[in-house]
Amino acid sequence: MEQNQVIVTPQVEIVRSDQALSTITRSEIDSQIATAKKFPRHLDSFKNKALSMATLDQETAASCFYKLPRGGTLIEGPGIRLAEIAASSWGNLRVSSRVIAVEEKVVVAQAVAHDLETNTAMCSEVRVRITNKEGKRYNDDMIQTACNSACSKAMRNAIFDVVPFAYVKPIYEACRKVAVGDVKTLGERRKAMVDQFAKMGVQLPQILAHPDISKNSLEDVGVKEIETLIGFFTAIKDGQANIDTVFPSIKNTKEISSGETNIQKAKKLEVELETLVGDPAKDFMKQFGPADKWTEEQARQIYSKLEKEIAAVNASREGRLAL
Repeated sequence: MEQNQVIVTPQVEIVRSDQALSTITRSEIDSQIATAKKFPRHLDSFKNKALSMATLDQETAASCFYKLPRGGTLIEGPGIRLAEIAASSWGNLRVSSRVIAVEEKVVVAQAVAHDLETNTAMCSEVRVRITNKEGKRYNDDMIQTACNSACSKAMRNAIFDVVPFAYVKPIYEACRKVAVGDVKTLGERRKAMVDQFAKMGVQLPQILAHPDISKNSLEDVGVKEIETLIGFFTAIKDGQANIDTVFPSIKNTKEISSGETNIQKAKKLEVELETLVGDPAKDFMKQFGPADKWTEEQARQIYSKLEKEIAAVNASREGRLAL
């Protein structure tokens, strides 16, 4: 060996595992951004692909929107399935969701959507309750279901924060039309909805008595009501609501057990009053407006007034007979 020979010892850098993971993830994202710039999306292609998938059949279309009763009004919007279709069709999009906390009463999920072309990233957090109405904590299986629901909701919100809804709205409207059908298929859709709700334990009288449906019979249920029922069904199925939330005031009530809604009962008393007094009954009923506009709550009040009026008529007749 020569005396002036230099021996170089290679230097080894020890990198922490989280640093290594961060470096790898950053490298992956940089690579994906470069690919996205090389193969940009085409909006026409997005619209055609998303519309084709979302309206593939009635079942798929029905899963793309939801409706929820809240404070006397209906909340509606695009569902989780439509968000997934939009993300897939939009392309060049990274989406992830995870549970970040399981607390005593709620689970918290977080989702991130990153548009690789525009380098726009949005984060969404959703909290889902894990206690029942009595305040008792769910079991492990139900908590897992709540975690999945929270992740899905957070992911939907993050996707629609990144993908402009102006591009999604025409697809959303098309889904509603395909899901509901038309007058020709109305009978089939009525039966299908009743059958689907029956599997959840919701019976026809409950459906008819709901304030947002408020019909006397299944034959009275129109296209508008079918759309509402489809929205309810999707919300329950996707875990955005439960049956008690959608049908809070009519489950296990006298009206359901007797098989009659308040509207049906009020109409029966209307006929009874007409039988007793004839035309004056029509004048009495004018104050309540058209029967097809009654809600269940209004019908309950009308029923009470009719009971009192009929009792007064009968008492008057009994008095005259006694004389």
